[in-house]
Formats: sequence, C-alpha cells, structure tokens
Amino acid sequence: MWRRYGDGVFAVLALTVFTCEAVVLGVLTASAVLRATGTSRPETAAAVVMMTLIITFISLTVVTAYVLAYHKMSERREQLHAERMQHWTTRWTKILLAGESQPNAYLPDEALDALLSLRDVLSGTEGVRIATLLRQYHVGSRLSHRLHSPKQLKRLEVLEALARARTPEAIPDLLVQLEDPEPRIRLLAARALARTIATLPPGSTRDAVAASLAGALERAALPVGVVEQVFLLLEDAAPRTLRILLDHDDLSPTLRRAALEAIGRLGLPGFDRDLAAAGGDLEPNIRAAGLRALGEVGHLPAQAAAGLRAGFADAVEFVRIQASRSGWLLGEAAIPLLWSALGDRSWWVRRAAGEALLRLDEPGRETLERAGREHHDRYAREMAAQTLRDAPAPEQVGGAA
Repeated sequence: MWRRYGDGVFAVLALTVFTCEAVVLGVLTASAVLRATGTSRPETAAAVVMMTLIITFISLTVVTAYVLAYHKMSERREQLHAERMQHWTTRWTKILLAGESQPNAYLPDEALDALLSLRDVLSGTEGVRIATLLRQYHVGSRLSHRLHSPKQLKRLEVLEALARARTPEAIPDLLVQLEDPEPRIRLLAARALARTIATLPPGSTRDAVAASLAGALERAALPVGVVEQVFLLLEDAAPRTLRILLDHDDLSPTLRRAALEAIGRLGLPGFDRDLAAAGGDLEPNIRAAGLRALGEVGHLPAQAAAGLRAGFADAVEFVRIQASRSGWLLGEAAIPLLWSALGDRSWWVRRAAGEALLRLDEPGRETLERAGREHHDRYAREMAAQTLRDAPAPEQVGGAA
C-alpha cells in the first residue's frame, strides 16, 4: 500500500527536509568557523544553533506526522477495500448461483478484483459463466489499455490480473509485452499468455497462438525455470506448443532444455525422437534433461537406449546421476551398469543407482544384497546396505498396493 500510493509524496517530502537540513548544517558549520576565528559574536553563534535545533525539530515532526497519518489512511483504505471486495464477492456469487441480475454499469476496480478472484477458484459451468461475464464487461480490453501506463509497478499489477482473467482479446498485447526490455515484465507476460492459451479450445487458432508464443519465447531470453513453468501452465496446449518449438532447427539450448524438462514433468508421450536426440547432444544440461524426462515419462524408446547407456559413463556428474535414476528402464540389462554406478566417485550417482535397483524389484534387491557383501568398492557396499535399510520391506510394498 505504501509503495503504491505514498512513495511519490514521501520522496518530495524527504527531499525537502534533507535540503533544509543540509542548508542549516552548512550555516552552522560556517558560523562555527567564524566563531573559531573570532569574526563572529557569541550571540550570533547561539542564534544559529537555536535556529538549527528548531528547524531540525520541525523537520522531524513533519516527517513523523506524515508517516503516522499515512499509515492510518492506508489502514482505512485497506479496510474499505476489503469491505467492498466482500460485498462484490457476495454479489457475484448470487449472480452465478442464484440467478440475480448482473450490474449494467461500469465495474469498479473492487468488482473486477472480486470477479477475478472467483475466476481463480471456480471451474465448470460457473467458470464458463465468469469467462462470459469478463467478455461482456470487456475486461481484457480494459486491462490491456492499462499496459500503456508509464509506471512499471502498475504494468506488473495489470499483467498479474490478465493472468487471472485469461481473456483471449488480450493475447496481442501480451505478445508485445514479451518484447519488453524489463525481465519482470517479460516473465509475467509469458505466464499470463500461457494461462490464456490454456483456455482456448483446440484448433487452428490455438495452434497459431502457440506458434507465436514459441517464437516470442525464443526472443524473450527468459531463464530455463521460467520457460518450464510457462510450458506447465499451458496445460492441454503444451504438447502442440512443445512440438512447434522442438521442430525449430536453431532452437536455443535454454529452450530445448526447458522443453525436455516440461515433457518429463507432464509425462507427455509422442516425443521419442526428441528424447533420443537429447542423449547425444553436446550440451550436458540437455543430455541430463533428456535422461531425466525418460525416467519421468516411464518409457524407453528403442532409439534412446544407446544414449541412456552412454550416460552412465558421461564425464559430467549430473548427467551420470540422471542416467542412473532412469537406468531401471533398461530392465535387468541395467544391472551391470548400476553395479558399476554403485562404485562411482559421486555420492549422488551411487544413491541414484541404489534407488534404481530397488525399482527392478526382486532382481534389484538381490543385486543390492550381493553388492553389500561383494562389491570391490567400500563406498558401494555402504550405499547398497544403506539403500536396503531405507527401502520399505517387500511385503509392505505389496500391502500398500
């Protein structure tokens, strides 16, 4: 509340006070110098000191009074806002569930906020009705118009509101915001655009917008974690968007890695060729993302088996970790590879190998028991024993199932 409404006035007030204090301190310093050289009377120096104390007292009083008064006004503003929000939330609920007539006039901000809050929590028939209300009141156009504000904080708030509204008419403006030089603007615009695309029905329109998003993400230079979140927010539109993106021959490593991560997180089928190609990529982050996605999808394409085996001997530690985690996909053929991984110099590789052996059920447990007794590496023996101690007993697993 303070940053939104009081920062400008407070900045002017603080600048005025500090300017007065600087002038007064300058006069006080000059008076002290003149007094030290004997060119100033004692009563003059005393008057200057008194004037300094008075101005300092007045300045501190004004600043303190402003801060206290503003916080009191802010509390009252927040209280009124909460009351109006409660009123409009109740009214919208009655409109949606009890069939009350909807307002015909221009919606105040509290009414819009309440409607967007309901948009976040309601789905099904009520969600469709809210989307209809948002179109009737031209909420998308109204919010998009505010994106032209010179205040960055205001634009960030509007992008957050557009992410909640998910109105298709705002898509062109959101694509423009993805070109903004400010990273925070691009981040929120990408999130809002993804959530909006997720509400579009399947068809050529959604495919066209997904293609536009794919191109905009390539230019936006967002962090890999942000891009992955965007893919997850796409929901049913994610497979088509990822397909369009991965078909680009000159796709950046950041976007390729994010796409592979999203494929794994969403457990998407139909990307066998891309997961297989990731195993031979020159970029270790992409190799690791592809191997992790294989394990999360739970399916090993025939063309990806060679890359998975090669991952066990990769020079990069985190690639070996992901290969070990997904090694169970090779079935019992993975046992010799996981046996060797138990003796890896990395604790994380050894741990991943032990957990992968557990996923092979009885053959894996027998291998761990044998490794605990016979493995030539002491750390491998310790990890095998520790993995078995941490694992649930076979009968507990069967009982839970």
